[in-house]
Amino acid sequence: FRAGKTNLRMAPTFRPDPAHNALGDPQAWNTWVGRLEDATDLRVDSLDTLIGALAKARLEFAVAGAKASDHGLARLPDCDPDDRLAAAAVKKALKGEVPTQAERDALTLEVLRATAKWNHAEGWTTQLHLNPLRNVSSRLLLSVGADAGTDVMGDERQASGLARFLNGLDEEGHLPQTILYNLNPADNHVFAVLAGAFQGTGANPGHVQWGSAWWFLDQEDGMRRQINDLSNLGQLSAFIGMLTDSRSPLSFVRHEMFRRILCDLIGRDAESGRIPCDRGMLADLVSRVCYGNARDYFGFGIHPDFERAAS
Repeated sequence: FRAGKTNLRMAPTFRPDPAHNALGDPQAWNTWVGRLEDATDLRVDSLDTLIGALAKARLEFAVAGAKASDHGLARLPDCDPDDRLAAAAVKKALKGEVPTQAERDALTLEVLRATAKWNHAEGWTTQLHLNPLRNVSSRLLLSVGADAGTDVMGDERQASGLARFLNGLDEEGHLPQTILYNLNPADNHVFAVLAGAFQGTGANPGHVQWGSAWWFLDQEDGMRRQINDLSNLGQLSAFIGMLTDSRSPLSFVRHEMFRRILCDLIGRDAESGRIPCDRGMLADLVSRVCYGNARDYFGFGIHPDFERAAS
């Protein structure tokens, strides 16, 4: 994409959510499996072949320049991995049956853990977007279909399942760079301190970090709260800053809004004496949060024009 003198490069993100999120509707799940089989030229008839097909599909994303996977869930299952239950979920869904909740949770963990291990091995990032409540209006779901504007903020309990998931990978030495995004602002402090509990697991001080304000929180008040809460409970200097959870270039204006809010908050803190009024230090902090940290975290090769602008 080229607009004037600005080059905009987009990379895809691997998102295997349908492998577990669609289990409540076996017909939809089997339709998706058929597409996966066509894309990978592999037959899916078991848990192992499902994971194998996902692994092969992920390679196509790698070739296209992907550096991250993305996972949207109401919550992380608060249970231990169980490949027997996960295998049962796949068998039932293939036969058109709805797996039990325990089986669905087990398959969710198998997919997430497999993806996290691939990411760790290859230097990718795992992104966890948590707590949406989907399709709350059955009337609109039936008349318009899914994603019709009736996905809302959920209130699932997040801490225990998320901590168990991260700790399990950490114990095994497979915890990849991970970014946590919450949809409910009540989880701000939970996500900030959970990310802090897993520092020291990688070369980057923000190896596991709490991501920017997302979805309903992606507005001025939500951004200000996220930055302030991160400053109080985490490490702002390691923050990779704003994301664009969209494929639309017009949505990128939120990055400018984020930069203005960040500078306003830092400037007010400097004026009030909360932090040193050292222009060089503060400029370096803003540059890293808005640009440098993300460049280093994802290993992007940034266009020279962007380097000059950032400096």
